[in-house]
Amino acid sequence: MRFRFDDQRVRMAHNSDPVVNKDGKTIGYVTSCAIDSERFLTGQAFIELPYSAEGTPILIYQGGVMDRPATPARW
Repeated sequence: MRFRFDDQRVRMAHNSDPVVNKDGKTIGYVTSCAIDSERFLTGQAFIELPYSAEGTPILIYQGGVMDRPATPARW
């Protein structure tokens, strides 16, 4: 799925960074990330099918560091 972070000026997501749902359950991982023409970070991730509905809120732990707050994003 393709995602976009909700806010600008967040840390870049990298390959294998965990993607979690609102309850903190790991539902997938990031495969790529880049900046778009509106200066938001956008990327792609493999996720479990039940969480693939467009607009589903997700959280991404950039750098794979789980002791920092995750950053919100959407499909």
